[in-house]
Amino acid sequence: MFNSSLTAEEKELYISKIGHMAYMGAPEVSRTAGTCLNEMMTLLKNKRTSESLKESLLMAISEICYLNRDNQSKAVAAFPTLVDIMGSERIHMSRLACYCISCIVCNNFAAMQTLRDEPNLRKNLAGCLSVEVPWFGWSENYAILLVDILGLSEDISELKFNN
Repeated sequence: MFNSSLTAEEKELYISKIGHMAYMGAPEVSRTAGTCLNEMMTLLKNKRTSESLKESLLMAISEICYLNRDNQSKAVAAFPTLVDIMGSERIHMSRLACYCISCIVCNNFAAMQTLRDEPNLRKNLAGCLSVEVPWFGWSENYAILLVDILGLSEDISELKFNN
């Protein structure tokens, strides 16, 4: 799908447009964009992918999965990568991963159950919550949202208390 002759900037633009069209378009557009998820998740997992391209991928995956159960079900496979990114020392990337995960689990109990089983989820969520920098520019603190919707308040409090 992503032509290897495209420059990094062209890939970023292409990925962003796919995400925006999925979010703004009709269900058919979102379904079509969902066919790109596997390749997007592979790029996201690739250690050689630039951080700016990863940002575009996180936003596009979020937009493609927003309230689309079929796409959410496909994106569950990215949970290990997303949870790793959530544990990043780069605050912006960590927050984008929280947002992306929240879009994947939104109104999807099966996805929530799968996410709860991720080995580093609690530790990385606790790390996101311990960052003192406010979530200015975000409509919500998605780390807190994830803790609440996953019912992890006690687990996270215990982690924060023991560190």
